[in-house]
Amino acid sequence: MNKKGISPLIATVLIIGFTIVLAVVVMQWGNSFVKSLTEQQQVQEQIGCQMLSFSLDRLEVDETNNLFIGTLTNERDKRIEDFIIQWIKEDETVRMDHANSPLSLDPYQTRNERVPLVWFPANKGDRLRFIPVIKVNDKLVNCSIDYAKEKVVE
Repeated sequence: MNKKGISPLIATVLIIGFTIVLAVVVMQWGNSFVKSLTEQQQVQEQIGCQMLSFSLDRLEVDETNNLFIGTLTNERDKRIEDFIIQWIKEDETVRMDHANSPLSLDPYQTRNERVPLVWFPANKGDRLRFIPVIKVNDKLVNCSIDYAKEKVVE
């Protein structure tokens, strides 16, 4: 019998072509999969921040001891892990800091805080902005400034 098959050159070209097509398909799937996961994470973070509500009632500065004294209240059933504190001077310069210890608020908790400040001199009329930090899927997330509370220092 006279058996004929495809030549080794054609077989090699077919294998290389098949490999390239398969690689392109896998890359496109991986790209869309990663994009989908990223979008889901962003949506979960945004929903977590939207579920927050807190108030900043009294805010005073103790210039002698470099402290701010204030009352923070968590008004919802979502824990606030910490706050980023922005000190906004009258000339609109912004200095940021985390408190030396986390300012966490359990659901519906009210705390009277005496927090050390590192930026001084403080002037009445300056503003303090509190940006909440929450936990989403075991990851700390800084909420956007849209969810911050700001108060003028008295």
